[in-house]
Amino acid sequence: MSGNKLLAAVLALLLLTACGRHHSMLPASGGKPYEVLVVGDLDGLLTSELTRPVAGLPQEEPCFDVSAVSAAHYNQASRLARNIVLTDIDANQHTAIRLRYEQDVYAHPQLIVTVEAPSLSDLHRQLAAVGSRLRKLLSQAETARYITALEERHGTAESQKAAGQFGLTLLLPPEFSASKQADGFLWISDDGKASQRSICLYTLPLGTDLTAGRDSVMALHLPGEREGMHVGTAQVLPAETVHTPTGDRKVIRGLWEMKGDVMGGPFVLHAIADSTRHRLVVAEALLFAPGMAKRNEMRRLEAILHTLQPVRQ
Repeated sequence: MSGNKLLAAVLALLLLTACGRHHSMLPASGGKPYEVLVVGDLDGLLTSELTRPVAGLPQEEPCFDVSAVSAAHYNQASRLARNIVLTDIDANQHTAIRLRYEQDVYAHPQLIVTVEAPSLSDLHRQLAAVGSRLRKLLSQAETARYITALEERHGTAESQKAAGQFGLTLLLPPEFSASKQADGFLWISDDGKASQRSICLYTLPLGTDLTAGRDSVMALHLPGEREGMHVGTAQVLPAETVHTPTGDRKVIRGLWEMKGDVMGGPFVLHAIADSTRHRLVVAEALLFAPGMAKRNEMRRLEAILHTLQPVRQ
């Protein structure tokens, strides 16, 4: 099974498990989203991988906020952390590198990942692949937790607009109450003052270049305050195919800007092929948060995009 397909299966399992443990009798885990406790990290290898910069942000932010302790200091209090990464280097027990994970062992919600390896040199040689899988696994665990929270508490009016116009379901936080609707386009936002989170839904013909398509849609539907101003693409990363429990989708990340102004920020776009109607259904999240950290907000926005799926008839 490919890495992406394996991680999609893991995400599906995490979502199912999270949904079944709403009323866990375990104590609440400690720490904030995207905080990770790394135990016994020899040479700081895993810490270096977990603190790599997040792609697609205007400033450098680490993938995770990492705390590290030795195995000797991994005690009853530290076992309550929400995300824990353990290392198990033992040639007598392991013949290959493997990532093993458990949920809600000491607290809820909690993910404990054990990186097993025959030797430190083996881990060195495969560090890039291990780091990539570890970052994805931890990110998907946090995504599943946020989606579970959305399932428990979400708005309805704006979600119904999405379903009615595009034949989709989408879970939105209750604070997403501002909207702008046009033929084939819907903008929904929390309409914040210091910062603003927005979701756009629109369609494009199958085969459309996503960057060119988004630019044409944004120029038409998201103009600025003065003539000639509109949202456009400032920078874009290569598209990737993401395997999810509800099917494959194209994902691109980058930076948006207001043409003719100084506004801008990160965006992430999910495109789902609808071959029956010969179209791409696009859900895009944009963040405007000048002078603020953006990693967690962008990850929460992308979690919202992961709830997008066709309405079941």
